[in-house]
Amino acid sequence: MKAFLLIFVCSGFMNLNANSQSFGPRGLINYPNFYFVEAGTAQGNGVQEAVNSEVFYSIYSMDIDTKYVHSATERFIENVNVSIFKGDSAVDFTSMISNVNLPATFWLDACMSLPGSKRWYNEGWQASINPILDMLDQINAHPINTHTIMINNINWLVNTFSAYFSITDIIAKLEAINPNYIIEYVDGGDSEPRSNNVLVAHL
Repeated sequence: MKAFLLIFVCSGFMNLNANSQSFGPRGLINYPNFYFVEAGTAQGNGVQEAVNSEVFYSIYSMDIDTKYVHSATERFIENVNVSIFKGDSAVDFTSMISNVNLPATFWLDACMSLPGSKRWYNEGWQASINPILDMLDQINAHPINTHTIMINNINWLVNTFSAYFSITDIIAKLEAINPNYIIEYVDGGDSEPRSNNVLVAHL
């Protein structure tokens, strides 16, 4: 049996400050789970939002950029329930979630892959360099499958990479994880909330 709340993030993470509770449509407090798992740590604002929500026992976040990993590690050094990982989410997500044995909330990155990532080296800048499908495949391989999945900036994501994958492809990956998902769109964004900008797959 599988159990997750999956979320997809852009590295700016809506420019939330430490006091913000505007995550998605209602705030993270409405999406509690044992774990919070993020791809795209960046400045650590996503992790801060998860800490502020006080609804997660353990918080994981991964970034491919060493400077972000180091700065976030320092930022949350006093938060014993926060773990920051260095890795390429296109291939390393599996290792980060290997110890996840209870329901998790995933917030994934709707941004471009960077130099050094699998997508960059194998397919080049003009190819499908966003790792969303890779991450969904890795989550699908996890032994828990009752995730709630949020994908931030879904409109930008689909429009930017329309030559390589479509919203139909993303939904097919979600339904492969759990065919009983309800798919809906809620307000959210990087700099300010935008209408129907976050895809949510939930039970």
